[in-house]
Amino acid sequence: MLLQELTHRPLWDFELSAIYLAEGFVVSGKRGVRYYQARSLTNRAADLTALLDSMGQGIQTIEAANVGIEKATSLLEQMTSIANQAGTIAKIPSKEDIAQQLGENGA
Repeated sequence: MLLQELTHRPLWDFELSAIYLAEGFVVSGKRGVRYYQARSLTNRAADLTALLDSMGQGIQTIEAANVGIEKATSLLEQMTSIANQAGTIAKIPSKEDIAQQLGENGA
């Protein structure tokens, strides 16, 4: 019997009540109330632990997305800089520029 195997150490009411239930005994009175309260609190703690894990995963996902956005922003800034430099170097002349250049050359 399970109850006889565990008599070498002190048991909490929760453990003892669980053993009584496993052995087929009825648990009632204060011991029964304590057992079901402890069981309810244990289940609630497990639920909260799962929720905490989910929140941690959500935070990691948001942090990874933030890093991706920062990298994309940096790349876009570099591309804008390169495009601005290219526009300054190879400026497409307007009609006024062409007329001014022709006038300077004496044509």
